[in-house]
Amino acid sequence: VRALQKARVIQTPQHHALHHGLPRVTHYCAFTNWLNPVLERLRFWRGAEWCIAALTGIHPREDDSLPGSGSTPQWILDLDQEYKASARERRAAEA
Repeated sequence: VRALQKARVIQTPQHHALHHGLPRVTHYCAFTNWLNPVLERLRFWRGAEWCIAALTGIHPREDDSLPGSGSTPQWILDLDQEYKASARERRAAEA
């Protein structure tokens, strides 16, 4: 597999990571590095989603990975509270 990735025959880990970045609505093709840009330019994936929705009534779910969309996991809310409390303590110590 690594030899095929080095030869750019199949998708490199770096290119595949783009699919897992934000927003998670691009780079669906996991085969090659060169095919995703072409498919994105042609809006292939949007067209495929539209066809599936038209034929089945099933619509793609919203990308809840984007900040401000979907519910925030509790562990993130807890971490945010800890950070804010720590920042308040630092400011109080500096005063």
